[in-house]
Amino acid sequence: MKVKKCYELVCIGQDVLMIPVGDEIQRGRILFSMNEETMWLIQELQKNDLSVDELAIRLQLEYDVDSETAKQDILKLLQRLDQMNLMAG
Repeated sequence: MKVKKCYELVCIGQDVLMIPVGDEIQRGRILFSMNEETMWLIQELQKNDLSVDELAIRLQLEYDVDSETAKQDILKLLQRLDQMNLMAG
C-alpha cells in the first residue's frame, strides 16, 4: 500500500498539518491536523509500498507500541485515507 503524494506534511509548532498541493488545491480538498505518529505513518506510506504487517513492525520499533495497538492504529488511518481517496493504486 502507498499513499498519494498530493499533500505535504508541514509542522507548525507542535501541530502537524497535511496541506494539499498541485491539483488537490483546485479540488478544494481540506487540510487536516494529525499527531506525530500519524505523520510518521503517512511518510512511511509515501516512501514505501508496505503491507499492514510490515508497517506495524516499523511502528512498533519507532514508537514502542504493542502489535495489536499498532495494527489497529494503522487500519484506522488507512480507512480514513481511503475515504479521502488518498491511497495510491
